Amino acid sequence: MSDTTTGTGASADVASITIQGLEFEAPQPYKAGAYELTEGEASALNQTLAENLRNNFAPKIKAAQAAYRQANGLADDAEVPVASLDQDALAEAFEKYASEYEFGVRKGGGGPRTPSDPVEREAFGIAKEKVKTALKAKNIEVGSVSKEKMGEYIKQVLDKYPAIREEAKRRVATTAELAVEDLAV
Repeated sequence: MSDTTTGTGASADVASITIQGLEFEAPQPYKAGAYELTEGEASALNQTLAENLRNNFAPKIKAAQAAYRQANGLADDAEVPVASLDQDALAEAFEKYASEYEFGVRKGGGGPRTPSDPVEREAFGIAKEKVKTALKAKNIEVGSVSKEKMGEYIKQVLDKYPAIREEAKRRVATTAELAVEDLAV
């Protein structure tokens, strides 16, 4: 397989992708700028856009449902009639989100991203569980907390309790040792 440039660059015609452990060169025919789409390409892009909008906006609906349940003293699993939600506000929020949406652009403030470093990822997970436990102890439904606020809480816990990172280091090291021992013949 040839060595090619992907993403940004002069002419990236192929990208290296891995499928089930095997590496392949996938065509990359699209470039930024005006482009004439076939009917199938336009359909695929429109379908992907609709799916992305649905998937990314769903947490806002869930948060509105959770807020309704909490305000009305309903159980966490109680069904919330669609008519009881502020559909005009949700439609306005969706329209704004859809008008600002860009393919492939991650916007900051969308909530906490799980770190890629194994120790930080483990520390993040520990802190997240601590936050969830604290919220439940205060009778606050975890789903009603925005991603942004959850990220703030996790950061606060990590900053306040350095022992969490130490525990994360210990866990990652123990897991690595076990994996190496298992491979020794």
